[in-house]
Amino acid sequence: DQSQQHVPKRMTDIDDLVLQEVARQRAATAVVINAAAVAPVQALANESQITRLVRNLVSNAVRHARSVVTVELAVINDGIALAVSDDGPGVPENMRPSIFERFTRSDEARDRDSGGSGLGLAISMSIAKAHGGTIELEPPSRFVVRLPMP
Repeated sequence: DQSQQHVPKRMTDIDDLVLQEVARQRAATAVVINAAAVAPVQALANESQITRLVRNLVSNAVRHARSVVTVELAVINDGIALAVSDDGPGVPENMRPSIFERFTRSDEARDRDSGGSGLGLAISMSIAKAHGGTIELEPPSRFVVRLPMP
């Protein structure tokens, strides 16, 4: 966390990072990953950190989806919006206030073989903040990252 604020950044094709991660996830799942709404977007970013953020969001969505994950990337106003959603049951209402805290896992994600450690969303939040951005849950299961444009 302490080093997140000082990660080196350069102009990066965010859409390329997103589409590479989508391709990687598609190769490992039967879940349909729809990336038709990924637009060309460049931003001042740390490539490895943004890749990690995208990987965390897409893998979470794949894990919880019934059959479809949707990934969107666009320039909105003076920033970038990356949205990842799935058609699963969504984040339980009682977990929504703490979903970005460390070690927060839903009951169905508590099995380490099928679930995570509960760190992915906390790490994603840290990465978004290090880039001057935010990440929010739009219930029930749409995560939206907003990053400023250079």
